[in-house]
Amino acid sequence: MERVKNVTLTVGTLFDAVGEKVITKFEAKKHYRKVETTYNVRNQGKEPLELRIEENIPVYGNDISVKTSCKDNCSVKKKNAFVREFTIKLKAKEKYEFTSEFEVRY
Repeated sequence: MERVKNVTLTVGTLFDAVGEKVITKFEAKKHYRKVETTYNVRNQGKEPLELRIEENIPVYGNDISVKTSCKDNCSVKKKNAFVREFTIKLKAKEKYEFTSEFEVRY
């Protein structure tokens, strides 16, 4: 006869990193476009996380300017002319919000 053993299984949150991207401002005219995006990210897990978010900037336009509120535990790196990468370090159960804006004249 087989011996019955009790097994304890600990299941974590399926996705420890959760985020939301919302376009909070959008202005478009004939030769102009301005877009502001707000990112909300949170770590639902018990361990610290490092998240990376890539943002693509439009490849059209003669004059493109970018701004962000990314600071403190957030850094931004220009990967190429049209891609930025945000790196956010979150402690367990921590939330972070930042904005990113681009303005294009063409």
